[in-house]
Amino acid sequence: MFRLPEFRRVFRFGVRRSDAVPGEVDAEVEFHLKMRVQELMARGLAEPEARAEAARRFGDVTAARAELIAADLTARSRAARSDWLADLGRDLRFAARELRRHWSFAAVAVTVLGLGIGLTTAMVSLFDRLALHPLPYRHADRLAVPWFTSGTLEHSMRLNPNRASRIAMAATPGIVRVDAHQPVQSMVDLDGTPEIVATRLVTVGMPEGLGAKLALGRTFLPEDSLAASPLVAILSHAGWTRRFGQRADVIGRTVPIDGQAATIIGVFQPGFDLSSIDRDSRAEFWLPLRASLT
Repeated sequence: MFRLPEFRRVFRFGVRRSDAVPGEVDAEVEFHLKMRVQELMARGLAEPEARAEAARRFGDVTAARAELIAADLTARSRAARSDWLADLGRDLRFAARELRRHWSFAAVAVTVLGLGIGLTTAMVSLFDRLALHPLPYRHADRLAVPWFTSGTLEHSMRLNPNRASRIAMAATPGIVRVDAHQPVQSMVDLDGTPEIVATRLVTVGMPEGLGAKLALGRTFLPEDSLAASPLVAILSHAGWTRRFGQRADVIGRTVPIDGQAATIIGVFQPGFDLSSIDRDSRAEFWLPLRASLT
């Protein structure tokens, strides 16, 4: 049978009546003064004189009351915490004994509990991603990230991304476009100081396909993917801020990247990156994947 005292014991911290302490302290102080008055009256003092003498000997009643209340509350809190921990220890020892006694049931219960927690976590994560925090890209509900099962198409994507896109779309009905990206580390020479900088190679249509907006300049054009075309680059907003102090005259500036002169043609607006689909999203320079003749 369910009994309220057991319920109160489990939640001892929430139901402890600390508001009764001031009344108990007042009763204790009053009892002390009353006994002292009776003692003084037994020695021959009149009641008014006995009360005044008892109060004088007792001292500041208000200060003593506050000190007693604080001490009582501290003691009760420590006792309650100690009792709760002791009860918890007994409950855990009892649970351990029962689990050892019924180990098969315990194994099934732990397995089901683990599967339930894992499934719940997966469902909540999926709901959060799809309903609460969808991908911050255009047509996010239609985006997919494929994995290559062989190196042939991946190698073809690097050599000729436009041709590889057509192959992928022909092999998979329902795909309307395929874009590729690759994070790399490049040697960038700014003001005569070479530095390894995170860059990203992308197919020329990828920024526009994801709905990227530019703060300055233009996005990539189809001809930027040709091997014979001059190398161009788009700056991330963080890279623009860090490297160039958000100067508007950065458009048209030439920067050596891996020994090639790259012309800066644009700057992305704040917040655009690939962090939602790629953990390595620190790229400061975005370069077009270009068809290679080698």
